[in-house]
Amino acid sequence: MDSRGVAGERSVPVERLLVDQKDVPAAIIDGYALAIRKPDVSQPPFPQEWYGMEGYGQRTWSDQRQWLLSQRAYRFMTPSDAGKEYQASPYGRTFHLADGMEVTTIPFSGAGQGADEAVVFCAGRQKAARPVEQCPQWGFRGRYGRYIVDLAFRADTDMGHPQLKAADFTELVRAVDAHAREVLHG
Repeated sequence: MDSRGVAGERSVPVERLLVDQKDVPAAIIDGYALAIRKPDVSQPPFPQEWYGMEGYGQRTWSDQRQWLLSQRAYRFMTPSDAGKEYQASPYGRTFHLADGMEVTTIPFSGAGQGADEAVVFCAGRQKAARPVEQCPQWGFRGRYGRYIVDLAFRADTDMGHPQLKAADFTELVRAVDAHAREVLHG
């Protein structure tokens, strides 16, 4: 049984915020041959105390060559701790922005509406010259009380992957957002 936490949200194991393949739109699963679901990870690739986390989960899908879709979920001690992490890294810790990546925030209506704070964005090189429909890497970060959910999709066109359409990524964000809302608020 779930216990109620801050602001009526459930206190749940962080892994419950990770979506299943059935929640990923068919256009993404079929269009990118995401047939391989990697084993879930419960230990972050960095010390939890760096960010005040008390829980972490990651689920990744790939084709035969590389990961393409990754979701991370974090649980913090308080909503304030989660808010500090969100403000410190508003695009998550998946993209290597220090390595020359640039971010373009994308205004999508209906995406992330269940979150207290949310952003949908495109990450890549040559920000000014790239139209949204040629986005090489999509991202979403949403804060739900003391939880944060990150979503990353990358398609390497040099490896023969097609570009992911903005509408398909928005559909995925809506599914992730609805799942988080259901898990945390019922």
